[in-house]
Amino acid sequence: LPCTKSFGPHRLVAKFYKDVQIRAAPILAKLFQNIEEKRLLPNLFYKTSIILILNSSKDTTTKRNYSLIFLMNIDAKISSKILTN
Repeated sequence: LPCTKSFGPHRLVAKFYKDVQIRAAPILAKLFQNIEEKRLLPNLFYKTSIILILNSSKDTTTKRNYSLIFLMNIDAKISSKILTN
């Protein structure tokens, strides 16, 4: 995952996991195995931060001039990347 992406609700970014990948890999592998066995995602996978971004228009009083950005936790992003690949 790109290191330039914003962090989600638990405030960890991809760079953190890249820096500690040797220690984090077994923990994440166990987490993903539990998800597969139990067929249930941890609650943290459902948490997102919602950010409003003003579009190119300068009119801040109209809601259609904003875009919503949903920021997921990095664990959820990693698992979706694994499942996608």
